[in-house]
Amino acid sequence: MSEEWNDLRPAEMTEWMCLHFCWQLDTSLQAALALLSKYISDEG
Repeated sequence: MSEEWNDLRPAEMTEWMCLHFCWQLDTSLQAALALLSKYISDEG
C-alpha cells in the first residue's frame, strides 16, 4: 500500500465512492432516457 492511500481517511474514501457511484448512476440514467425518448419519437 502506498503512503498516499494510507493518508485517506475512511470518511473521505466513502464520500469519494458515493460521488463516483452517483456519477455513474446519473450517466446511465441519462443514457437510458435518451434511448427511451428516441424509441418514443421513432414510434410516434
